[in-house]
Amino acid sequence: MSQPKHYTGSLSELIKLSFPLMLTWISTTIMMFVDRLFLSHYSLHALGAAVNAGTIAWGFTYGFQIMTEMSQVVVAQYRGAGKEQKLSHPVWQMLWIVLLSLLLFVPIAIFASKWFFAPGTEQHTYFTWIVLFGPAFGLIGAGSAYFMGRGENRIVTYWALAGNGINLVLDYIMIFGVQGIVPEMGVKGAAIATGIGMSVQGLGLLLLFLKRTNYKIIPLTYSELKPCLRTGLPPGIFMGAELVGWGLFFTLMAKAGPTHLTVTSVCHSLIPLLACVGIGLQKATSTMSGTMIGAGRLDDIAKVVRSGFVILSAYITLLTSIMYLFPNYIFLLFQNRALDPNLYQLLQYGFLLASVYLFFGGIRCLATGVLSAAGDAKFLMIAGSSSVWVFLLAPTYYAVIAHQASVTAAQAILAGYGLCVALIYFARYKRGRWTTHSKLVGGTS
Repeated sequence: MSQPKHYTGSLSELIKLSFPLMLTWISTTIMMFVDRLFLSHYSLHALGAAVNAGTIAWGFTYGFQIMTEMSQVVVAQYRGAGKEQKLSHPVWQMLWIVLLSLLLFVPIAIFASKWFFAPGTEQHTYFTWIVLFGPAFGLIGAGSAYFMGRGENRIVTYWALAGNGINLVLDYIMIFGVQGIVPEMGVKGAAIATGIGMSVQGLGLLLLFLKRTNYKIIPLTYSELKPCLRTGLPPGIFMGAELVGWGLFFTLMAKAGPTHLTVTSVCHSLIPLLACVGIGLQKATSTMSGTMIGAGRLDDIAKVVRSGFVILSAYITLLTSIMYLFPNYIFLLFQNRALDPNLYQLLQYGFLLASVYLFFGGIRCLATGVLSAAGDAKFLMIAGSSSVWVFLLAPTYYAVIAHQASVTAAQAILAGYGLCVALIYFARYKRGRWTTHSKLVGGTS
């Protein structure tokens, strides 16, 4: 039986493990980014619809993907405990959940979408089609968990790149149409292209997983499902709640006026993509911490967190310099016209504050990686699902809607939200209460 890798938490080791995961996150979010990029050249109204409806839709779909993907922690703990024969078990539990999710996503897409957006609008169309492909997101998460828990992240990256290549081609064809062959579909085409790309990615990972495990089917059992839900449900709910909250934040910006709408559309199209380093570090930290917990090496986790902070700081320093000095070039990705001087300054401030948010978000990701690996479910559930409402939506409504604050003030509230949540999560990590019940699986039998 092959022995699991004994992670040390060094800087070079964390970079090596997290870099493919950063690429995986980029290859996932770039589908959303490419949708918005093409739609911005189709019409600004279509871009606004995709940002608004898409963010809320991704709250359901990507929240589900995070839940299934976090079974990688259980895989990593089994690996750290030397139970190689059990690595496929948590993945199969999530695959059964993906199958059952058809009973949730299809009714939401067909019947409940009208509760979010008026039928016939571009927002309603985009939301409906993205949610209809919700099980594909969960399939990607479950398939990725097996390979990420084993440290085989390149496989996940390759399939993500394949899905993105398909989305890129189909986006152009289905949004703008091909005369006499494919009709122009706008936001509907963008959503369907993304759904097809995600489906190809998920099915590819599933087939490779089945081949690796000799097509052995593991039944759904509560004892096997429980640790997967314990580690996956809280971050899934948190991600879903935060993305829905972001969608409502964008709705408030749209009500505030066209300037708020433009600046927020551009910034919010970039933030998910640029969060790649923080998310990659979170997943790598979760894998390393899960393996260390499985091996009973809790003291080594602090080194992982320190290495992650160094990587994050270097990234944000570079990113801030580029975004603050060259906002005009970034805006040209979305519109082929010169940037108004007033809008230039607003975007400059907006990009700067977005960088601040990404820095604090990255700190939260490091803490979340450890807490998720330890199965600190109650804290992640409560803090994750409530913080976006308390620290982002309530202050935004009070300042922007009730008192007509500027779009820069709104972006400052977003940065402040990032700071508050980072402090809460990092304080939880430093207190160390998660170490008490950190093992999700038993040791070597």
